[in-house]
Amino acid sequence: MPIQVTLTLDSVPLSGWLSDSDTARAMATRLPLELNMSRWGDEYYGSIGASLKNLSSETQQTMGVGDLAYWEPGTAFCLFFGPTPASSGDKPVAAGPVHLVGSVEGDWKAVKALGGTVHAVLEIS
Repeated sequence: MPIQVTLTLDSVPLSGWLSDSDTARAMATRLPLELNMSRWGDEYYGSIGASLKNLSSETQQTMGVGDLAYWEPGTAFCLFFGPTPASSGDKPVAAGPVHLVGSVEGDWKAVKALGGTVHAVLEIS
């Protein structure tokens, strides 16, 4: 069953859910999660500290706006909100294969106006 979450980037709230995948359930055990995230094009990413266990095997690189993902090599939580340097069009593309863990919605114009680093809090809503 999906878990309702809120992701706040600095003062910009986004609401959504974590999916019912093994990777998303592993992420949910870390909530609330507080981290600093860096920007790469229209993606924010930041290390959650330690690796998640019991990852689902499915990964992807082409994402949608609002997708939340886990990048295993960097133990990173990621938010995609537009094209990245790896994109060739309007769709966000991850630097490498990521595990999709959920999605959020919100004011993307406000997110795009944020700087190169943000303070993020992901919590159950």
